[in-house]
Amino acid sequence: MCFNKSSETPPAKKKSVDAALVRWFASSGRPINIIEDSDFKSLLKVATGCDYKIPSRPTVSSRVDDIYESSKIKLVKELENEAMFP
Repeated sequence: MCFNKSSETPPAKKKSVDAALVRWFASSGRPINIIEDSDFKSLLKVATGCDYKIPSRPTVSSRVDDIYESSKIKLVKELENEAMFP
């Protein structure tokens, strides 16, 4: 954990923050272009206490799509199971 703004974000923390950020976008319906907002970037840097490098808009969008696809597959399987065993 770092609180010096010039410190690079530790890899485990970056991975955790990236995942939370993607889940937030996926569940909140917020527009992904917020990722490019300078105040949003500042907020994340202050919140992480590090020189946090925000994932790019295409990366976040792709990961949100991945969450959607995996959720869709899971839901279809649950519905199929329910139809087979009412």
